[in-house]
Amino acid sequence: MIRKRTVTVVAMAAVASLLVSVPGAQASPANAGRVSIAVPDDKPGVSDPGQDADIIDASDPGGREAKLNDFKAWLVEQPGIADSGYIESIHDSDAGTAVLLWHGASALQDTAIAYGTAHGIKVSVQQRDYDRRTLEAAANAALDAPDQVPGFHINSAVAINRDYDGVVLWGKPTNSTVSFSQVAARKAAVQVPAVGGGPAIAVRASFVESGPPTPTAATRANDFAPFNAGGFMHDVSSQQTEVKYCSTGFAIRRSGKTYTTTARHCWMHQYKAAAGSASYGDGVVNSGDGAGRQMSTSGSSLMFDGAYNNSTGYTKSVIGYATVAIGSKVCTSGGNSGVHCGIQIDAAGQFWNDGFSRVSTITASQHTTDIHNAGTASAPGDSGGPVFVTAGTGKVRAVGMMQWANFNSPWFTFCDNRRNLTCSKMVGFTLMSVIVNTIPGASLVTN
Repeated sequence: MIRKRTVTVVAMAAVASLLVSVPGAQASPANAGRVSIAVPDDKPGVSDPGQDADIIDASDPGGREAKLNDFKAWLVEQPGIADSGYIESIHDSDAGTAVLLWHGASALQDTAIAYGTAHGIKVSVQQRDYDRRTLEAAANAALDAPDQVPGFHINSAVAINRDYDGVVLWGKPTNSTVSFSQVAARKAAVQVPAVGGGPAIAVRASFVESGPPTPTAATRANDFAPFNAGGFMHDVSSQQTEVKYCSTGFAIRRSGKTYTTTARHCWMHQYKAAAGSASYGDGVVNSGDGAGRQMSTSGSSLMFDGAYNNSTGYTKSVIGYATVAIGSKVCTSGGNSGVHCGIQIDAAGQFWNDGFSRVSTITASQHTTDIHNAGTASAPGDSGGPVFVTAGTGKVRAVGMMQWANFNSPWFTFCDNRRNLTCSKMVGFTLMSVIVNTIPGASLVTN
């Protein structure tokens, strides 16, 4: 007999949108600058940043983030972890700690604590009332009935949160005569199908007020094949402003050939370099999950570094994947906004519809401001661009692909003092490993 359970749901007033929009200033040709990296079977990389500070190489002092990410990579590969009740990890690189969110007891908890201790990581377990499958089912059930709460429209749902044991709903008020506090007081109920069958789980909804989220879309603007990740492209034939400008993602290999990628909501068919003539081709296939899109032209094992208008075509080499957790700090490299680091993961399992289908994303934001990025995480036109971590001097590891941003207060900012470009301190992204694993025969292109 399955007991009826209650999952508390917190709703945030939010408006989702894509990271696609008009460009800022254009960059110079990609083959300018001093070339000093020989990349086998690829075009040459550029290691001289010019006048840019090397934000990426300095983003993980002492390799503390890398140590925690390696620990999680070990953990998720342990036999039995999928059915152990493990939900997610919360990393704090400054303190050298990993908090494991868990539902129920498991011998793997002691194993993880011992392994962490042996590797200089303080590991602890935080019990949660609901397992991951229940949380994700609750999030999706809420999205199946987006207007179930009078005066409130649900457009996104976060299943796994750092500080909240339940689902957070993002949406917007639909009735200006009803206050948010009145909506919150209604305590709407959602019926969640029980995992494995049985009576539905009642999801009790309570609400807190907050701001909304928004999705995003050589030198970056004048690259040439094979195309680097983080390039800036546009479709000159498009009248659809929201998908006219996008960025390139990490390259994939299929049947012995390399291909560049972007977000699948960048669906136009004649993308070219934003300030050049090179063609990115058309979409070939969308990933089964992760909201990625394989383009028809070749991709490189390099990723653009530096500012949006860096004149040297400054690049890093992609050497593989990284495994991240809540609390991990990542970097982004958008075609329209350039490189930004110190962006901390806040939540996982944020379900959102990109126009094709519902997809699970990860939410990250700037918690501090520094002189290099002014708190920026993403900008319109960055959709499809890479999310990554440093792997040491001149190297990066792939994490994900930018999908959306939030340009509303308190996440609104201007990009690096570019008063003509609205930017966001927040970014939503999908995992690159998921994109690659759901495109038949694909693998990540690495150097």
